[in-house]
Amino acid sequence: MMVLITGNPNTGKSMVVDYLAEKGMTTFKMDDFIHEIYTKGRLGYDLIKNHFGDAYVTKNEVDRDFLGETVLNDEIAMKKLKLLIWPLMRQRIIQLRRQYRNVVVEMGVYMVDPDYFKDLFDFVIEVKRREEYTTKGWKAKFVEQYANNPKFVPDFTINNYWTWQYVQTLVNELFKIIL
Repeated sequence: MMVLITGNPNTGKSMVVDYLAEKGMTTFKMDDFIHEIYTKGRLGYDLIKNHFGDAYVTKNEVDRDFLGETVLNDEIAMKKLKLLIWPLMRQRIIQLRRQYRNVVVEMGVYMVDPDYFKDLFDFVIEVKRREEYTTKGWKAKFVEQYANNPKFVPDFTINNYWTWQYVQTLVNELFKIIL
């Protein structure tokens, strides 16, 4: 079973995934994978440098803040990023599906274009949090643009509005049902 944990920035996705890892689940954070491929000498770094330019990379890695700000303000840049990087993400998820019987993947970018990834997941869980915890800068713009994407329909939503113990209880009960 391939389970996706998604949601806007700073909603608690990583907390939920870390908790599931502590309980023995196989987990994967797409953000860690992106950090890895955006390191100098890796394919993601080279793709961004070659297709976006030197301004988008430092001597060690892709400048994710600058790239994020650009793609959220320029539809053509977003399309270019999706053509370059999303196939690498998709390929990694397919590898995970082949390698593990059950895996939980954390990936916030799913909300941008659910149709691109939805065939890879058996179950989609959204983690939500009150808007006053929303971040600033390009991450806030992400929330503004994609929080109400009509194409995004999760199978279940975890409202991270209460105590961590309550959220753990929700997660435990949900995973008893889906696994």
